[in-house]
Amino acid sequence: MNSYEKVTTSNKPIRVRFSKGPAAAQLAYMADEKGFAHIQVSNYELSFLSSTIDKLAPLFADEKPGEPLPMLIEVSDFDFTLKVLHCLYIS
Repeated sequence: MNSYEKVTTSNKPIRVRFSKGPAAAQLAYMADEKGFAHIQVSNYELSFLSSTIDKLAPLFADEKPGEPLPMLIEVSDFDFTLKVLHCLYIS
């Protein structure tokens, strides 16, 4: 069992582990230099208003893309709800 398999025993809904150096080299190409991220999301519920997503969009706009990072993302039992408010205009 490697150290990444041990992460799954936790009952926390979001788990993030970052490794760099010789131990990460066996997980992915160039991970020893760039690092390796292991992200697990399980049994998690997330909801947003559509207006919130619209307001967050400019925060993620970037002029220069970052360096790619080797990673493993595992998602299970994830519920995402997008709530849309309906406005009725009467004139």
